[in-house]
Amino acid sequence: MDIFTNSTHNNNSTLDGYFVTWILLLTVTCLIPIWWLRFLPMQDYPQHLFITKILTSFYDPHLDWSSHYDINLHSGAYALSYGLMVLLTTISDVETAGKIVISLYVVLMTGVVLRIRRYYPPEPMPWPLLLVFPLLFHQCYFLGFQSYLLSLPLLFFSLMQLIDFAHQRVTLHSLLALMVSVVLLILAHPYTVLVFLVLGSVMVLTTWQHRSVLTRALVPMLLVGILFIGWLVTGSNQPESAKLNWEISWWPVKSVALFLMMMFYGLRWQNGVDISSIVLWSLVVLLLWGNARRAQAQPISYFSQLMRWFLSAALLGFFVLPFWFGFYSYFNLRLAPIIYFLSVFAVAHLPLGPARLARSFNFNSSAFLSRMAAPVLAILAWLLVATSIQTQSKISDETATILPVLDKMSPHSAVLPVLDDSSTHILDSVLFYQLHAHDHYYYHIIHNGGVNPLLFRNPMIPVQLKPERVWPLLEATPVSEWPKVLKNYRYVLVRGHNPQRIQLLTKSSRVVVQSGPWTLLEVTTQ
Repeated sequence: MDIFTNSTHNNNSTLDGYFVTWILLLTVTCLIPIWWLRFLPMQDYPQHLFITKILTSFYDPHLDWSSHYDINLHSGAYALSYGLMVLLTTISDVETAGKIVISLYVVLMTGVVLRIRRYYPPEPMPWPLLLVFPLLFHQCYFLGFQSYLLSLPLLFFSLMQLIDFAHQRVTLHSLLALMVSVVLLILAHPYTVLVFLVLGSVMVLTTWQHRSVLTRALVPMLLVGILFIGWLVTGSNQPESAKLNWEISWWPVKSVALFLMMMFYGLRWQNGVDISSIVLWSLVVLLLWGNARRAQAQPISYFSQLMRWFLSAALLGFFVLPFWFGFYSYFNLRLAPIIYFLSVFAVAHLPLGPARLARSFNFNSSAFLSRMAAPVLAILAWLLVATSIQTQSKISDETATILPVLDKMSPHSAVLPVLDDSSTHILDSVLFYQLHAHDHYYYHIIHNGGVNPLLFRNPMIPVQLKPERVWPLLEATPVSEWPKVLKNYRYVLVRGHNPQRIQLLTKSSRVVVQSGPWTLLEVTTQ
């Protein structure tokens, strides 16, 4: 079973050069917002920076992390992203380290595009692969799932290594490449390891008639499965402070479908769609559909067919799996970016433009439209990335409103965040209703030290609040008891315009400054 349709010698190096040039241009464009914006528009991202800050300065005598937090270092899930962040802070500050890790996600996805290129014939170029780049800024990106983002390119690298390992003669190089990619995947995120096992099983089912291929595919799959089960067993022994009650719940099918389609509405729905995103994506679909007719008579390669099987499995999981599973939310919805990328890989074989550059001298209308299809798709991909950059810039500006507040806060303080409204006005107000829920962590990142009670108790996160220290919240506390709650803190950091809440808080504190949706109060009750 030959899966490689691209020869080592490309007879059309000029077109290939244009293709690679567009890949590099789109890569650089995708990196622009990461380094141009001070605050990345990612919901959970500030918390990941905060955890890294603690890990890198836990024993600093000038800080007070050890008074409030415990460190629970372990191998396995999340170790890759936090390990990289900690390593990078030896040569940079934590915010720069975070940007490097997010940039690595973009660069690795570029590597996936270049690597997957060889599964397609040299003529015509797989121009639809350029659509990977506007899809990099998907829902999970804005939700700030940092470790999951880093695991996505590793998932595709691991799948490609598995495909090569199963369909080619086994060599030491292929064995080591598969082992390295899988180990990195295990260290990145457990969810993508599970996806790897499922999609790998799909590939195994397609090779059952080829015994040698089946054997080479099953062996690494079984080893990864054993490692994954071992991680689940050993990972259950977690600190009591990090344990959570397990829960299973589903979203309505309509909401799940809307989540999937929202990427093409500019990640907006409840408060109005983004017309420019709809127009651009509609043009992309029309362009691909128009050129799909040219490919109807052409046989589909095994790799393209395999991508369709992978896509079908991912779609099934997306609509069948629960939204909340264990202590993980967005359990099924995390498949959305995988579905997007698999969709691109499944249609990348569609012919766009002439097979050879020499044909561009044919000026009949059909040839002209054919010739223009590839550059038009490339330009549409770039415009979609540019549209996302504009969106990200606006969200970053929303986050920046906290800076005047942070300037008024003394370091090493206990802070009570009160999030009356942590949503964004830029993206969908329902899906991204907590996009700014972790912005308050920038106080600890920028000014060092201190404590707040809202650290997420995920047992795989290497930093936890000390269980013996009680940090009460205002929620579920009678208003008459608020002064007792506030005695535990120096500052109250409120996001959202709630005059009644502010009025009640001023009975035990004073307003220091207001900036945008933020109000800083200093506790006066002793």
